[in-house]
Amino acid sequence: MANYYYIVSGLPDLLLDQEQKTTVSLDTFIREMADLLPEKDYNLLPLIRFPEDNKNIITLLTERNRKFSTLGNFDQETLQAELKTFDQLPEYARNFINAFRQGKAIHPRLQTEDQLALLFYEAMLTSPDYFIREWFSFELKLRNIIAAVDCRKYGGDKEASIIDLDEVSRQILKSTAPDFSLSSRCPWAEKILQQEQTLSVTEYAKTIDQIRWRQIDEIPLTDVFSIGSILGFCIKLQITERWQSLEMETGKTFLDKLIKELESSYLEKEAAAGGS
Repeated sequence: MANYYYIVSGLPDLLLDQEQKTTVSLDTFIREMADLLPEKDYNLLPLIRFPEDNKNIITLLTERNRKFSTLGNFDQETLQAELKTFDQLPEYARNFINAFRQGKAIHPRLQTEDQLALLFYEAMLTSPDYFIREWFSFELKLRNIIAAVDCRKYGGDKEASIIDLDEVSRQILKSTAPDFSLSSRCPWAEKILQQEQTLSVTEYAKTIDQIRWRQIDEIPLTDVFSIGSILGFCIKLQITERWQSLEMETGKTFLDKLIKELESSYLEKEAAAGGS
């Protein structure tokens, strides 16, 4: 395990609620790391941004009327070309695109976007890097708990919404308890389960990112000056950037739109389930 004392000790402190903007962007930071990290570790940094690339892949493939995210690894022109050449896309993305174009469903009950997410999480959970496995294992649990809460709220079908890759997903699918019997396994989930009905859309989204923020610091590292600390900083920087790019009113409008899209997606799932 490489020791990056000088890099980690020089990382600026980040606060999720800070008023001043960060002095470095995630894009700039990753570029600067190119000369400081060996290729094996440097290649881990883009993994943090793949979820945004996944959204953009779906946006382009389905011609969805959705704003292209600028937080991924590829700009829109590059990703458009990648959909044809596959020069830089990871294997999970290539497999999904090929299946999509052949009209094949990776998982017949899941919506298109969730089918890509399933392949993504499968790839991340088998990563040789400990931090990446731990982080995306948490992200999968968080994603499934939020999906289950939304199913309960909007009357959706859990089996069409949960990405079933771990014990938590299976617990969610079989449990009828208010907390899906997850209090001991995922103590951080209590805040989501207790507050999702009372918080505004913006406050709810901020609560979820606060949970993410704390979880980064709770991933045990054998060496605080390892690549794991740098990856954790990248995630925090990405979260901070996302919130700072949204003025309060603009951000609320944006998040309200996401909720409307979510409600619409559950109506589509119910209709699909009724026709099967």
